Amino acid sequence: MKMKFINKFLILILSFLFFSVNIAAKEYSFDDLYKIAITKDPRLSEFQYSYQILKAQLSKVEAALYPKLSYTMALVPMGKVTTDSPSGSIDDMDFSEWGIGLDSKITLIQPIYTFGKWSTGMEMAKKRADLENKKVEKLKQNIKSDLVKAYQALVMIRELEKITHYGQKQLNKAIKQLKKLDEEDSDDYSETDYFKLKIYEQKFIDGENELKALKEQVRFGLISLLGIEKNFTIKDKKLVPNDTIKKWDITTMFEYKILMSMIELSKLNLDLQKNYFTPDVFFWASWNLKYSSVAENHGGYNPYHKNIPAAGLGLKWSLDFMQLKANYKVAKLQLLQNQNRINILKKLSSIKDFKISSEVKLLRKRIDVKRKISKESKRWFTGNAMDYYAGIGSSKTLLESLAAYQRAKVDVIRAIYNYNIKLSSLKLFRGEN
Repeated sequence: MKMKFINKFLILILSFLFFSVNIAAKEYSFDDLYKIAITKDPRLSEFQYSYQILKAQLSKVEAALYPKLSYTMALVPMGKVTTDSPSGSIDDMDFSEWGIGLDSKITLIQPIYTFGKWSTGMEMAKKRADLENKKVEKLKQNIKSDLVKAYQALVMIRELEKITHYGQKQLNKAIKQLKKLDEEDSDDYSETDYFKLKIYEQKFIDGENELKALKEQVRFGLISLLGIEKNFTIKDKKLVPNDTIKKWDITTMFEYKILMSMIELSKLNLDLQKNYFTPDVFFWASWNLKYSSVAENHGGYNPYHKNIPAAGLGLKWSLDFMQLKANYKVAKLQLLQNQNRINILKKLSSIKDFKISSEVKLLRKRIDVKRKISKESKRWFTGNAMDYYAGIGSSKTLLESLAAYQRAKVDVIRAIYNYNIKLSSLKLFRGEN
């Protein structure tokens, strides 16, 4: 009996442990969430389709150099042909007796040399696919930037909740002290002080509700977009300033990479338009078969009975030189336009980068200033709290110093958050990971 009880108890404990493991909230780092985001964001799927279409078009361009095989066959009703020297006209036929005529032809064309048109077209198709792939990289950077804001917001809210709880704890301690004085009928008790503390307590509650609402909004957004568990937690417990900025390098910028790819495409297009002035050389072969069930084959020329193979070299050449010249001029202007856009980008982006970098540096310095203010505010509050609990301080100075200390701590957290978000926007602008 005792052994059965022990077994049941062990089963109960194991069941409880198993249930606890199942309901435990899963913890995510920023990298964990980012890996999920780039696999589930619908915008990425859209770009992937575009990329696959361009790859399919690459196969289409590649197929231009493959042999082209065509086959035609026609069956026609015709009258009986009895003449020994048919002309192929309707006068040869006697429609008192009907039959079938067959006319089939198979043709093979194999391009031999296109003077660079095929190879240039292939290279352009590859560059277009690469250009689309760069857009995917940009989208991933945008997703990462959006995720930084959400993740940093959750860390900031956690920090602000700690600050709120600390303030509530200090306030409850002061209220408890007043209640004690009231119970002792002490002359130091002030009903006005009690009302002030209770009003301030409601402000804490209001702030806590605001944080809760913001937290629910951010969490709901992540749960909906990423499909993660509703009770998920984040790994980072404290908001800290991210790494410092590096020296600006325009070659990492998405817009620069796009323009450079467009310049390469423009150069290839210019070569392609130039190559259109040259002919295409191809090999061709054909086989023409004709047969009639109502026309006798007497040998020699017979339009109703044929078996003719043929082969040779062919030349295809567009002689519309004015149109070719206009296309070449347009391609050259497009190249010059893209090269000019690079120069514009270098000038404008350097100005914008300097502006954002300056803001980042200012926000980094602001963190240090806010931390010093928070440190001094803590000393002020600690001193007033000691005086208040010793019975020589007022609730007014206690509340003022507590409010200043709370505000200073909040300012530090917000300064770090603003710095991290601005640094993230700078990295996005620069195309850094």
